Amino acid sequence: MAAEADDILVQRLLEVINDGERDATYKLALLLAIIEWVTTTSGGQKIPTADLAEIVLAQYFGQVRKFPLDSGRLLALRQGSNPNLRILSAAGELAAAHPTHARIDLIKAADPKAFAKAALEVEKTLVNQPIPRLQTVGKTQIPFLYEWKWKAKQTLGPVKKAGDDHLALVPGVRERLVSLGPLLRPIIEQFWVWDVAKWSKIQTQESRLHSHLFGAKRVVFPKPLVAGLGDFQSGKCFYCSASVAAAAQVDHFIPWSKFPNDAIDNLVLACAKCNGRKRDHLADPTHVGKWLDRPLKGLSEIAAATQWESSPARSRSIAANLYGALGIGSIVWTGGEKFVELESSHVDTIEQLFAPTDQSIRVAP
Repeated sequence: MAAEADDILVQRLLEVINDGERDATYKLALLLAIIEWVTTTSGGQKIPTADLAEIVLAQYFGQVRKFPLDSGRLLALRQGSNPNLRILSAAGELAAAHPTHARIDLIKAADPKAFAKAALEVEKTLVNQPIPRLQTVGKTQIPFLYEWKWKAKQTLGPVKKAGDDHLALVPGVRERLVSLGPLLRPIIEQFWVWDVAKWSKIQTQESRLHSHLFGAKRVVFPKPLVAGLGDFQSGKCFYCSASVAAAAQVDHFIPWSKFPNDAIDNLVLACAKCNGRKRDHLADPTHVGKWLDRPLKGLSEIAAATQWESSPARSRSIAANLYGALGIGSIVWTGGEKFVELESSHVDTIEQLFAPTDQSIRVAP
């Protein structure tokens, strides 16, 4: 039954994603935001529209900068057939007001009023347009992802006043989206790239445009960050404990392909062999336990010194959700060239590792 449910969910999502009548990237942004929310939060079936607004604002904030064409000219990319999109304007105004901040979390901390104003504008748009329209197949509403309680083209005020400013996920959808997220995300992003290229009337390498819109999978980490991680790990590979010295490589503990997270809490130093062999696989429970037990204070100090993102609760939730979606028979990397199929004992260990405690995050002194 679970496999059949996954098939139906994917089929309906692909119908939405492949909608040739889409006139903006809003629906794609909403889909990615829902997948991000279920992957980065700890439980719950109700998604606040304010949470979705912040995620969508962050998506477009990274896309409002101009795209360098092969000719050297900078082009303002279009996100729809209408050049004046409210969400894009809100993100653009926020970016223009803070030209020295490349990360939206820094703006949120430095100028919370401006951030809240932009997020509210995004929330108004989501409530009015893509949320009621996302699950329309043809002219039929099919709530296969979530349910909501307001009418199409409703303004945000009455929705908030009635306490209806949230989406109620259809039972079972949360778990399936976490599991299917690594498969769905690149498909949604690819259609987003095609839409932007079409509306912007450009022909360019898709990989360059994709990196511009969604960030590069492989980034060059600053030397102070690598050095800080080296000191933090006593110059040893996180996985095999071999000395890494100058040959250290930064690895995403939760692979980028599973969920894009560059926060320092998700970064470890590894030797070339371990990094190359682990690739895009999840590591086994032994490595998970070691990763969870790292002293977060030391990581936060490195992040502060290098102005790098630090999101321990978010990183932990991502790991908990992705590992929680694994079942008996799932394959994980154990070390070297060895992989193992999870048995019931492994699944039990994973549940214990991420079981709620008095402190939701382990913080070593």
